[in-house]
Amino acid sequence: MNGQHLQDTVITTHLELTLLLGHLVQLKDKIRLKFTINLFHLKKLNLFIRKLYETHIENIGLEVKNEITIPHFEDLIYKNQNARCFLAIEIENENSKKHIMGSLINAASLGRIGIGVAYTEKTMRTFIRILNYLGFLRRVEKNTYDTTNFLIVSKIQIHEILTKIS
Repeated sequence: MNGQHLQDTVITTHLELTLLLGHLVQLKDKIRLKFTINLFHLKKLNLFIRKLYETHIENIGLEVKNEITIPHFEDLIYKNQNARCFLAIEIENENSKKHIMGSLINAASLGRIGIGVAYTEKTMRTFIRILNYLGFLRRVEKNTYDTTNFLIVSKIQIHEILTKIS
């Protein structure tokens, strides 16, 4: 994919990014975070995704038994060629493992890049354990689902990333 095609993708997804990151996001416990960042600029978008990617690597690097496949950054952004949107963001608070797995699979399926925002440390561990489990299934050649385009960050981390690049 060349730079012009990526720029066209950014332009066509501008409205969705604005809705996802430019307005108030109401979380389950009624806390509101306002993200006022313009990701329309290609350099800011690239920096945002790169920071998410680096943070994700740090987060899963803490796992002792790591079965998670980490693609190169350039491979990540081209992984899901049949995506419905550029970024699919799932914010999870206290939910069952089944619901969190559904959020993970939805984001990985629908977005070129899927992002899981863990609202609690427990949710962060659950996201990581599910990715590990799916990686284990792949390694032992069982049926599984490819989630290598899914990035995990905490609510604090995504807020810090957005603040730094705005």
